[in-house]
Amino acid sequence: MKQTVDPFGIFFQLRYVARDIRGAVAMLETRMGARRIDLISDFADPAGNAVAIRSLAHLSMGDVEIEIIQPRLNWPSIYLDALPIGGAMIGLHHLGYMQSDMPSWEAAMRTIRASGMDIAMEGDTPNARFAYVDTRPLVGHFTEMVYRASR
Repeated sequence: MKQTVDPFGIFFQLRYVARDIRGAVAMLETRMGARRIDLISDFADPAGNAVAIRSLAHLSMGDVEIEIIQPRLNWPSIYLDALPIGGAMIGLHHLGYMQSDMPSWEAAMRTIRASGMDIAMEGDTPNARFAYVDTRPLVGHFTEMVYRASR
């Protein structure tokens, strides 16, 4: 199936949040056929300091990356509202879209800002930039825009 280009970039990721990341990963592997890429416990920033994310996992299903976050429940973050209640293992947090290069990233950010959509969180790492666009009023979840530098 041919992927089409979205104003945010190319769709590549589903991100979920979970209260029990190990249970969520196991469910996606056994019931959905996902393949685990990694699972990082006690997630921290580059200096080793704790952050709002407790654990993080990446899986793949075909051409789609699945990312699961287990947030720290005692830290305020944009991940808490999407946590499932009741029997659900995972809750949808956002769809991720990839920008191919830095000029595309900058152009998309200008378009998003000019549109009046709120950016809930923005950041960067040595190899990536990301922004969570608050599209909840439009589609019920965040939309993440990502640029990853080639390694």
